[in-house]
Amino acid sequence: MLRVDSRDVALTAPRLVGRDEACQALPEEVARPPKILRITEFLRMDHDVRDSAGPAELE
Repeated sequence: MLRVDSRDVALTAPRLVGRDEACQALPEEVARPPKILRITEFLRMDHDVRDSAGPAELE
C-alpha cells in the first residue's frame, strides 16, 4: 500500500514491460529516462486509489 496525498493506492500485479510499452503508457509531458542509462525493462503495476477517510466520506 502506498499513500499519496492522503489517499491509499493499492499496487498489484507487478510485471516487467519493455521500453516501448512503458513509454506508451506515460503522458507526453513526462520525461523519459536518458538512453545512456540503457534501461530496457520497466516495472509496471496496476493500481486502485482509495480515499483514506473511507467510502462513507467520499460522497
